[in-house]
Amino acid sequence: MIYKPETVFLHLKTCCPSRPNCHTQFLPNYKSVVHKISSYIIQPKDVFIFSAFSVIGKPAWLSTAHTSFPAGNAVDGNLATIAHNGGGDPHPVLGVDLEEEVCMGRVTITLRDSGCGDLPCFLGTVIRAGLSPSYTDNPPCGLPGTAAQSTPGAVIKFPCDVPRLARYITLDIDPSQPGVTDPTLKIAEVEVEVYTAGECAEPIVDTSSAHFRRLHKGGYIGNSDPLSTKRASSLTRCALYCLKRASCLSFDFAAVVGQCHLYSQTSEDIEMASNTDFNIYVRDSN
Repeated sequence: MIYKPETVFLHLKTCCPSRPNCHTQFLPNYKSVVHKISSYIIQPKDVFIFSAFSVIGKPAWLSTAHTSFPAGNAVDGNLATIAHNGGGDPHPVLGVDLEEEVCMGRVTITLRDSGCGDLPCFLGTVIRAGLSPSYTDNPPCGLPGTAAQSTPGAVIKFPCDVPRLARYITLDIDPSQPGVTDPTLKIAEVEVEVYTAGECAEPIVDTSSAHFRRLHKGGYIGNSDPLSTKRASSLTRCALYCLKRASCLSFDFAAVVGQCHLYSQTSEDIEMASNTDFNIYVRDSN
């Protein structure tokens, strides 16, 4: 892909903040060598720079309790202990609260070293990461677990391909998925790595000539087909996402779950639907 000069400059500032021009320096995320600020064909590598984020001792929970294998065993740094949901759980969930927002890069799961008997117990397991304490609101990282991954002591990495702010990590098994007969979580350890090069930084936009005003409190925009749905850690971030799109004239935002929906509707066109978590904002023409 071809970057304009100013776009290249932004990448250079990210990769080499102490040397803005980065002459004859390899950029960490690109194969090309940049000699000056100009238009270049730059091919991204399939490699990202991660940094370990310790989850040892973080709050953890299971949808059903097992007295011998509590959720905290998945974040104790000890591969000899496991977290195991209680019997008869139709949709087991294991969750971890990171207690702060991070730029999520990759989640690594280590399974029980003694396996799960004849059943592929990791089959269908979905790893999610996001800002909502409700796991169904958060997007997945990678694809669901497979039967081939359900081997004793397996270590499986799940990249969160779209960088996103996250505070909560969950593992859940939907019993409706093909091949899942006895959904059971038997997890030795959950580990987290985060992006380190500003991938989750606030969008850079010109805010000098745009303002928003709250149109409705306790409601969301009921019109169909939003321009985009985003995860936003704050009202400011949601507004910045809207400012990046010339066609975005309004948005709704729910701070409690970090949901941000962008719309092209004006204040006259908005159909409000009641929901105490949301507020609606529109561009102020003044």
